[in-house]
Amino acid sequence: MRSLLGLALATLAAASLGGCGGTLYTSEGLPALPVTGSQCLPAQMSCDLGQGPVCAEHDVAHCASCTDACPADPANGLQRCLESSAAAGDWACHLDCSAGWLRTGTACSRAAAVAAGDAHACALAGGLVKCWGANGAGQVTGAGTSGNVLLPFDLASGATLLAAGGTSTCAVIGGAVTCWGSVASPSPAVTTATALAVGASHACALLSSGAIQCWGTGRAMTAAPTGSAFVAIATGSSHACALDSGGAVTCWGDNAQGQLGGGTAATQSRVVFASGMAAIGAGYDQACAAEGSGTRALHCWGNGAAPAQVTRVNFDAVEIAPGRAHVCVHKAAEGPKCFGDNGLGQLGQAVVNAGELSTVPSPGAGSFTLAAGRDHTCSLFPDGSAQCWGANASAQLGTGSAAPVAAGTVVTVSGR
Repeated sequence: MRSLLGLALATLAAASLGGCGGTLYTSEGLPALPVTGSQCLPAQMSCDLGQGPVCAEHDVAHCASCTDACPADPANGLQRCLESSAAAGDWACHLDCSAGWLRTGTACSRAAAVAAGDAHACALAGGLVKCWGANGAGQVTGAGTSGNVLLPFDLASGATLLAAGGTSTCAVIGGAVTCWGSVASPSPAVTTATALAVGASHACALLSSGAIQCWGTGRAMTAAPTGSAFVAIATGSSHACALDSGGAVTCWGDNAQGQLGGGTAATQSRVVFASGMAAIGAGYDQACAAEGSGTRALHCWGNGAAPAQVTRVNFDAVEIAPGRAHVCVHKAAEGPKCFGDNGLGQLGQAVVNAGELSTVPSPGAGSFTLAAGRDHTCSLFPDGSAQCWGANASAQLGTGSAAPVAAGTVVTVSGR
């Protein structure tokens, strides 16, 4: 293996060349290194560029020698011919997608869904599950690593549904639910899921029959409601909530922080609202529900709060994404709004007065999809771009770096 000085000189030489200039990097943001008998990292691939294999970014296209010409640029993307810093004279074509677009093989695609776990996030684009951030349990790459994955990694293909939570990611592939990380795939297989929700050690699926099926471990496994009239499912760390067609909300599992909306810490299942609700959300030790008519109030509970429920009237929320100590919502005819803790920029604004509602910088009204992690939130904006804000210590914002992002800054997930 080359010395660090040799790598630095090769990098400098590559940067000085015209045409095919640059450096080939891994998806963890490091210069590609020669393979020395050990396998590449999960976020890398072995790429023989003519002078022996190197560990290169997992989705470098056309691993072969190239001159000044790479394949034609796809729509919303740019092919670049980069020299490996590991061996001068080795080249590979590399696709960079425009801001707001994600690489899907040799094309650039918009995201169709986003999901967030404790300190990682994922997007669904062109059937690919692309994840980034903390990977200790394999929730990003399928195999656990001690480092963070800085750029979107292709975890799986052929997916139609996506969810994340805690240190796990789940998707529907070929009609069956598959999971990576702390929560294993369900056994027997779940093949009729229409929605998924993932907690710290459990996951739940809303089935096409309207029933709820959960798997994993923990108190959320002990009292899941029966019936076949449910229309939505949400999970926190160790509790879950479901919304039925009559607008009733039932929550079950751990209640140590009042996340079941009342009762005692020993309560296993509880009807929080008998009717009138149109949307639900859950995260960590809290949950929320939004009224579909009348005052269109938003009710949130848990996190050891007193009183047990905090109500905001005239809220008109159509989607709710609670995190550890913040909540983001999509209000009808408006962009994302957030309230709660803002110590790490979770509210999408630099300064938000206590109890106030922040407006996340966005193009304005339209269709938004929200997913909150522990202290970060990602959203699918109306133009199909995946945007994130909040904590970034584990590279969960998808910028290609784990450096802090200034509070109030909404970043676009990298298409590199």
